[in-house]
Amino acid sequence: MRRFKLLMKWLCHHFVVVIAIGGLEMLSILFIGYLNQRRKIEEHKRALIIQMRNSNRDVAMEAIRQLRAQGYLDCLKNADLVNANLREVDMALANLSGANLEDANLEGANLQGADMTFANLHGTNLNGSNLRGVDLGGTNLEGANLKEANLEGAILNNTNLKRADMRYANLKGAFLIGNDLADASLGESNLQMAHLYKASHPQAKDPDAIVLPDGSLYAEGRDLREFTNPKEWQAEQVRLSLNLD
Repeated sequence: MRRFKLLMKWLCHHFVVVIAIGGLEMLSILFIGYLNQRRKIEEHKRALIIQMRNSNRDVAMEAIRQLRAQGYLDCLKNADLVNANLREVDMALANLSGANLEDANLEGANLQGADMTFANLHGTNLNGSNLRGVDLGGTNLEGANLKEANLEGAILNNTNLKRADMRYANLKGAFLIGNDLADASLGESNLQMAHLYKASHPQAKDPDAIVLPDGSLYAEGRDLREFTNPKEWQAEQVRLSLNLD
């Protein structure tokens, strides 16, 4: 009887050891499978982002359709999309923070609510695009085409807007604090309730008054070349003063 008990004890001990080893092996197999699955997903994402740069617009649109369907539009941070043809694309709420979209075509694109902070949009065509509520803080928009773009409520603080074409753009309620507006075109743009300066103005009776970079209040018809093209504005002032004399 004693030998039988010892035998059973020995068998139980080794059975537990075998089960434990088998469990560890199974966990290892499952974990390796998980890592392989994650690797395949990341490779698939990278392939779709590369496809977005395809010169064939239909091919690029298909890549974006798949990214949207699979919930990957928040994975475009720091993406390389130079020269991409993304005309009329729907990338609302996408994460394009730090993305390189230099010279890309985003004409008529829907980017409402997207995060585009610190993106490179040098020379990018955003003509007629929907940028409502987009965070463009710290972006490079030098030479960008923002003509007729909807930038209502957009954040453009500390952006480079040199030579940007913003004619007829809707900048209602937009934040344009600390920007370089040298040679930018703002003709016929809607600046209603826009924020162009950090400090509040002591003489502003209207809480929605627009405060310009020099601290003065914006008035209808004000020549904004004083801030966008100071040299041209100064030359114009000299010419006007000479004519008056």
